[in-house]
Amino acid sequence: MRPVLAEFALRYPGVNNAAVVSQWSMNYMSIVVPATLACVLTRDQAIDFWRDDSVLRLDAGQPLALHFAGPLPALAAAERADYFSRWVHEHLAPLFATLALAGGWRRRFCGAILSRSGTVRSRGSTRICPARALPKRTAGWSRSPSTKAA
Repeated sequence: MRPVLAEFALRYPGVNNAAVVSQWSMNYMSIVVPATLACVLTRDQAIDFWRDDSVLRLDAGQPLALHFAGPLPALAAAERADYFSRWVHEHLAPLFATLALAGGWRRRFCGAILSRSGTVRSRGSTRICPARALPKRTAGWSRSPSTKAA
């Protein structure tokens, strides 16, 4: 991950590391989230992020697109919850942890994205998808603060 981020940082000379990592993660998510939701919800297919033939195409560290060597596996509607849980816990959570370390963010950052209960949250309270409970918290992790409507 560090070589990709280092190459991406060349696009933003003089910008601090945390900002570069944040921008890369937003660019990545802008590709991965819509593609995943479209495949699962409209095509009944799963993007298998855990296989070696799933590749993120990059241009000088910039995420461009997902590429797959073969057809995507079918996914029945009844399997969606398990798929989203796996996507959150086995792809996104490790990615966020890696990015937090690379960006020098405190581990609490990941807690703002994934609540202790395992539900993905947007701006504190909106549930995006169901997920299994996260592993027991370790020192340094905290729950995301609740966001009150103004």
